[in-house]
Amino acid sequence: MESYQKKNEKLDLKFKQYSHKYRNYDIISDNYPEILVWHKRSHIIANFFWHNYYYSKLNKINTKILNQKIFENSNNIYTNYLFSNLKNVNKKIINKVGFFGNKISNKSIKRRDIYFVKGFGYQSLTFDKLILNFVKTQFKLNDKLKFDTNFNKKMFSQFNFINLNNSNFNKIKLVIGRPSLGILSECFLRKIPFYPIYEKKDKESNVNTKMLMKYYNLNKLKFEINNLSKKIYSKNICINGEKKVLDKIIK
Repeated sequence: MESYQKKNEKLDLKFKQYSHKYRNYDIISDNYPEILVWHKRSHIIANFFWHNYYYSKLNKINTKILNQKIFENSNNIYTNYLFSNLKNVNKKIINKVGFFGNKISNKSIKRRDIYFVKGFGYQSLTFDKLILNFVKTQFKLNDKLKFDTNFNKKMFSQFNFINLNNSNFNKIKLVIGRPSLGILSECFLRKIPFYPIYEKKDKESNVNTKMLMKYYNLNKLKFEINNLSKKIYSKNICINGEKKVLDKIIK
């Protein structure tokens, strides 16, 4: 508890320092709306706020003040049109935008690899065990499986690890793992199906999975690669969300 409090205080101090240092500038933040408390010329790009997912008795008073500031905020808040889960926000200032970037076509390349993702937002060995169990029950060792470098190296020592880049992405036919918006965006832009695996206590993944299932038009999630591929290839998505954000900010 003490380490959490110290971390929280350091973060709060950083927001104060940035606000003072850049008091004559606009500040753009993501899932940390705390900047709204200290800086009037701030803009938020987020689908959720961390303080709404991870409550603590230590920041109960601050959370109340923060929620009030968010609701009173008159600046625009930008959020993805498919995966938004903002709470306690004035709907008049919410701007739903498309995925950032352009569609990336790789029709000429045959996709064969299956990529397992963990990311940086949830560091838990329990999650690694979930993935390993799923691999053992669903795949053979000679299948073309690739793993995010954030997985435990000893636990997955028999598998290949890769850092994602355009070249590696072009070979991937399916992504499996924790559904954070970063990897979901990359998959949507490339029309790569995504199968979510996550721990029940991972609130961000719970919410994103519900929205992903809604997009796939599924009542129940089943591991069927061909079905997921058909679902994602049959729909168009909104893109270039960054242009709408920039147009609004510099207007």
